Amino acid sequence: MNWWLGFAGAVFLGLVAGQWADRMVVRLALGRSFFWPFRDRCAKCHGALPWGWSVPLVGYWLAGRKCPACGTRLRRRAIFLQILTASLVAGLYALYFWQVGVYFARTPLSYDNHQIIALWIYHSILATLLVAATFIDFDWLIIPDSITVTGMLIGIALGTFWYVELHPVLLFHPRPDFSTGLVPPDFFAKQLGWETAPAWMEDLRLAFNDHWRHHWNRWLGFLTGLVGLLVGGGTVWIVRAICSWIFRVEAIGFGDVTLMAMVGSFLGWQTSVIAFFLAPVSAVFVGIFGWIFTGNRMIPYGPHLSIASMACVFFWRPLWWYCVELFEHMGIVFFMAGAMIVVLFMVASIIQAVKMLAGGLIRGKR
Repeated sequence: MNWWLGFAGAVFLGLVAGQWADRMVVRLALGRSFFWPFRDRCAKCHGALPWGWSVPLVGYWLAGRKCPACGTRLRRRAIFLQILTASLVAGLYALYFWQVGVYFARTPLSYDNHQIIALWIYHSILATLLVAATFIDFDWLIIPDSITVTGMLIGIALGTFWYVELHPVLLFHPRPDFSTGLVPPDFFAKQLGWETAPAWMEDLRLAFNDHWRHHWNRWLGFLTGLVGLLVGGGTVWIVRAICSWIFRVEAIGFGDVTLMAMVGSFLGWQTSVIAFFLAPVSAVFVGIFGWIFTGNRMIPYGPHLSIASMACVFFWRPLWWYCVELFEHMGIVFFMAGAMIVVLFMVASIIQAVKMLAGGLIRGKR
């Protein structure tokens, strides 16, 4: 019974998060404030909408379905965003609290309830930001820094000051006797030609060791998020530079770079690399089918990075079972990275060829 009450609460919080995601989609792409004005506004006349619009899921009908000032039909897509976000948030809740989802969950059963709740909130925040970034990218072909940079700060801050276990894989495994891994000051003194090292160097080493023993989890959480940010953003930036040089146009927007940097700050560098490998799969199938049904020849890449990132969150354990040996041999990872760049080039070439073929057929019919 308690589980079902918690699941119902997760659905409600997911609907509220979806409402916030819709507000981000409407406001942040235009450079407006997320918080002010507090009441939602009409997309056409910017008039204040009725308070009923703020009720999750049914606000569209409570507000009368039209703007009271100009009569413009309100955004029905807000309902879809709320349902999508609620599905992700509730799915994460089931994943971490329902025993059937233990197979997919990254958290072992030894985690206490506080840590699992923190993990659920942590990934629900990431899911909400990814939903907002995805639909802004669909609408405007941009991903605002107000989403990704804010997400980076949230990911690193919570991973540092909350629980280090929020990260699926830590940057390294600390040893209880970490102080033995530090080079004694006398070693540096000999390199400099000194007989003995100054006393302050030994005092500094002892102070650092003591600080590390008491706060290693915070520093390790900070370093894991920071390296994930750099690797996630840096990987996409390298691919962006290569593809732009090949096609002589900007193949991947810089917003995709900051998006993966945000994902890396939440999930660490290993997860960001795996998500980067999975994104072309979504780009081939979802992107081409989406272009066929919508007719939009501009295929943003950010949504596919978001889909791959959420796939890593939901299916982390089986993915890591297959990938852990690759990350233990970094040479294979670099080889896979090079192979992935080749795959990305082939995917981009296929998409460009399909666009050119379709464009020729359309001009022929005219």
